[in-house]
Amino acid sequence: MSSATDLLGALQIHVMRHMWALGTGTVHQVADLRNAELRHLGHPDLAYTTYLTVLRNLTHRGFLTQVKSAKKFHVFTPLVTKQDYRKRVVDVALQHFEGNAQALSDVVATIARKQT
Repeated sequence: MSSATDLLGALQIHVMRHMWALGTGTVHQVADLRNAELRHLGHPDLAYTTYLTVLRNLTHRGFLTQVKSAKKFHVFTPLVTKQDYRKRVVDVALQHFEGNAQALSDVVATIARKQT
């Protein structure tokens, strides 16, 4: 059973989105991709150490695995698929709205509108 503690914060989701796209990646790769998005939005870059901390926290929470390469790069690989994470989000939403069909219906309608 999933709980709200299984959900990720905004930066963690952005990092995982890049990790899912990369399959296996380094801190530098994730930082470069996310910082490019931030610059495009007019926001300042985040530090390498910020990304390293997020990636290590995701590792401790069981979302990633970390291997130190021979070149001393920190290499990370997702342990949780995007599909499995989406299932967790839905499970938490269902638990939250249990017994309130109208509220759950409203959430589904909002999601459907955003998809079109």
